[in-house]
Amino acid sequence: MYVEGVFDMTQCMIVAGSNAEHRRLVDMFSVYGFDLTSAANANEALDQCGTAMPDVIVLPDNLKDMDVMAFVKQLRRSDNGDRAAVFLCSEQADSEKIGRAIWGGVSDFLIAPFDAEVLDRKLKQVGVV
Repeated sequence: MYVEGVFDMTQCMIVAGSNAEHRRLVDMFSVYGFDLTSAANANEALDQCGTAMPDVIVLPDNLKDMDVMAFVKQLRRSDNGDRAAVFLCSEQADSEKIGRAIWGGVSDFLIAPFDAEVLDRKLKQVGVV
C-alpha cells in the first residue's frame, strides 16, 4: 500500500491455532513481506486490534476462548474493524458453515490443507496483494 507516496507495510495478525498450524501460516504469509504479529487467543487479538487494526487477520475456526463468529462480530463493530480482511482457516469444507461465516463478516475461507497458490489467489480476491 502507498500512503502519501510512502510505502506502508501490510499488517497481518495470525491468531494462534495449533503450534504447527501457526508456524505454517507464518511461513506462508512471510513470503509477502507482511509485518506479521501474533495473538495467543481471541481476546488478545481484539486487544491488539483496538490499538492498531491490521490489514489481514488469520484465525482458526476453533478459537479456545471465544466463538469465532462472536469474535468476527465484535471485530467488525470496533473502530476500523470493517477494513480488515479476515481469513478463517478450517479443515472442513462445509458449505453451510462457510456461507454463515461469510454472511457474518469473514472475508474468505482457507480450507486446510491449502498451498501457496490458493493463498495467493485468496489474497488477490480480497485486494490485499
